[in-house]
Amino acid sequence: MRFTNATLPDGSQRDIEVEGGRISALLPVSTSAPDAVDLGGTIVLPPLVDGHIHLDKTLLGLPWIPNH
Repeated sequence: MRFTNATLPDGSQRDIEVEGGRISALLPVSTSAPDAVDLGGTIVLPPLVDGHIHLDKTLLGLPWIPNH
């Protein structure tokens, strides 16, 4: 499947080819891809994961325990 007219985080415009649920290619923007989904310049970002943790917290309702 192809997505056209995507804006990447660096500001460039690209088409994105997806195969098997993964990005397989970043291509120049095309106007001749009949089955493509036009993203209309929407920015495309990688999945964002909240990796924020506190190693000194139990998160189980117990009191604070210093991290030595």
